Amino acid sequence: PGSTGPLSQVSVFLKKIGSPADIGVKVVTDDGGSPSKTVLASGTLTSSSVGTSAYSWMNIAFASPATVTQGTTYWFILDGSSNNTKYWIWGYDTASGNASSVSKGTKR
Repeated sequence: PGSTGPLSQVSVFLKKIGSPADIGVKVVTDDGGSPSKTVLASGTLTSSSVGTSAYSWMNIAFASPATVTQGTTYWFILDGSSNNTKYWIWGYDTASGNASSVSKGTKR
């Protein structure tokens, strides 16, 4: 983060295919370059609020904000189920100016 203080929401650039279930969103600490299991904040992205035809920025608010420290690495995780016909597509904004961003994906 660019400053130290409370993190009350994150924004993701995405769209959906079909009607996937609501998805959990978590902010976690870093564990040697990968997400840890230490959850600092969590929220839910409601599927019905996201469109299917175009990417859009969606804000996910946290009931209890995380306290983050400038210059420290954190991860935010979108945690949902896998389905071949109902899923999320996470976009990347090349104009964001954040060259240090890293994305990792896993399928369960």
